[in-house]
Amino acid sequence: MPSTRFLLHILVTLICCSPTFLSDTCPDNDIKTVYSECGATSSERWRVFVSDNTACTPPAPVKVAACDKTCGPGEVLTNFTECIQCQPGTYSSGDMLVYPVLDPSVAEGVSFLSSKINLADKTNCPEITIDEDTVVLAADQCYNAVIVPFTLLKPGPITLRYFYPDDRVTLEFNLKTSNSQSCDKGTTINSVEGKQSFDWQTVKINVPSKGQYLLEIKSTAFFNSEPESLASVPLESPRIGKFTVKGVAPYTDCKTCPPGTIAKLPGSSECEACPVNTIPGSDKTKCTPCPTGKYHPLTPPPNDNNQEEGCVSQVTCGEEDFLPVVGKCRKGISKISWKEATSDKCSNSLPSQNKPCLGCQPGQEKAGNNKCQFCPEGTHNSGDSDTCQPCSPNTISLKGLYYMWWSSIPEQWELRCPECWIPAGGYLLGTTNLIGKTRDYQPIAINFGGKLELWGVGVLGILTKFIKAP
Repeated sequence: MPSTRFLLHILVTLICCSPTFLSDTCPDNDIKTVYSECGATSSERWRVFVSDNTACTPPAPVKVAACDKTCGPGEVLTNFTECIQCQPGTYSSGDMLVYPVLDPSVAEGVSFLSSKINLADKTNCPEITIDEDTVVLAADQCYNAVIVPFTLLKPGPITLRYFYPDDRVTLEFNLKTSNSQSCDKGTTINSVEGKQSFDWQTVKINVPSKGQYLLEIKSTAFFNSEPESLASVPLESPRIGKFTVKGVAPYTDCKTCPPGTIAKLPGSSECEACPVNTIPGSDKTKCTPCPTGKYHPLTPPPNDNNQEEGCVSQVTCGEEDFLPVVGKCRKGISKISWKEATSDKCSNSLPSQNKPCLGCQPGQEKAGNNKCQFCPEGTHNSGDSDTCQPCSPNTISLKGLYYMWWSSIPEQWELRCPECWIPAGGYLLGTTNLIGKTRDYQPIAINFGGKLELWGVGVLGILTKFIKAP
């Protein structure tokens, strides 16, 4: 039988060399909880318990969820185990990554790249710019690209809004696999060309599996194959709007609605803008009208004490704060009235004016009752006279539809948004159709056999002249 001294020696050795043999589980106030990260290749998430106290043993790690655990719109993942709804006044896009505008200063990892097509050309490329809520890709002989990196935990679709009016500029959407944020690395797995249109469009690209990806939005312009007359027409730049991709790691906290917006119901995936001249309440669940004598500007004045949530006092406005509206010609007189450019900014109005009617459009002359008629065969009028003049010898009249003066919208024009266009004498104003702060492009369809579409841009887009020759 071993001696008592020998057994005591073994016990002392165990105590000295193996502190955990007799240690207790750490108390709750000594334990910190951390969660393992979910990457593109990991499949499980663990809750890990750690302690700075070396005299106790933290509990063993616990598996809490698979890494592809996601939540729906309006929900967040609590403790990585349960999806709960956001309360009114807050929102969550769930497992969807949403960038209202691909602004590198706001959208994580997004970058702009530009390089010359001709490497010998040492001039600088025009910058890609942010215009309100859109990215403007410079229309020039450069490769211009917006790079959007993202990581998916499960397959999901990308959707992207874009405006592409000029097919002399190329526009491509390239989906690439990548382990970096450089568009020069990775393999292109899907490529979609933009479709020229005067309407905003949506492109949808399905991502086949989880992993790390880049979306490359690329444009450039080519002039070499264009005739001189077409090449002299200014190019229209493509514009990129809202970007979303589904299948990312879900939010773990609901976000408070941004200034000027509310979420009325629980489980909101986004917040809605308050109507003009209303402001959100403190709980972000309802909009309140501005008091009498005040209005809410879409762009608050700098250093305004009310900040962007508040109403500001109306001001006395001058002519520059109003838009002229030219009425139809009646007995040789047109009535000029004034439309306020910013709703309820002004505490005053401007009196209407009566002015002589505008002349006829080019190619027309005055007829009875101050109406206009087309010039007879062999005559012409450039728009600076009330009557048509004979063509010079050895010339013929060039027939067509010509518009230079704007006292009304031509009858054969089909306007998608009639109230968005204001006849203003020497030009036609395209005003902003406000949906929050969205800039709208208003197509005009003009009927004469076929349809030709033009467009006006938001705020004060101006159409000064339109010509359609046969």
